[in-house]
Amino acid sequence: EDYAILKLFALQQAGVARSDLRLVIVRDRLQQSAHAVAAVRLDGRWLLLDNRFLALVDIEQTHYENDMFDIIILSGVLHHFPNFSPVVEECWRIVKKGGLVLGYDPHYHNPFVWTFRSKHSPFRSTKGVTANEQPLKKQQIEETFRLHHFSDIRIFSISGITYKYVENSLAFMLLPM
Repeated sequence: EDYAILKLFALQQAGVARSDLRLVIVRDRLQQSAHAVAAVRLDGRWLLLDNRFLALVDIEQTHYENDMFDIIILSGVLHHFPNFSPVVEECWRIVKKGGLVLGYDPHYHNPFVWTFRSKHSPFRSTKGVTANEQPLKKQQIEETFRLHHFSDIRIFSISGITYKYVENSLAFMLLPM
């Protein structure tokens, strides 16, 4: 549900009208469970942005056709790559001209993210962190997207995201979990 809400926020910040956004509760008959998904109206059609149904593809070489997608959402993806430029290049290739590429990743200049996720912090928590994971800097994101021909680049900081994994017991008590 948190991802669905974050997608709605990102779409709204990217300029999609509130009237074209919905939080929808769907029931997965196979799993016998309900979950929330973001829905967006695009060219008169409603599209569900559901995390549960993903194809396994190499994100740097997807083999999708050029200009195939109206919207690409990178949900906590870029900060796992030591060099995320090939991912952005592939997004440029497969998103339709005038389409949207939205992403949300940990931001280096957020004090909590830096404290618990940066390799440079003495309080870094390795629990729940992948080997390549690194918080991203605004300038790094902007330069990489510009390098790959994106022009309308908007970067926003958001708050209220909780941590599931923090090793430091003092930090664990102080953070909203």
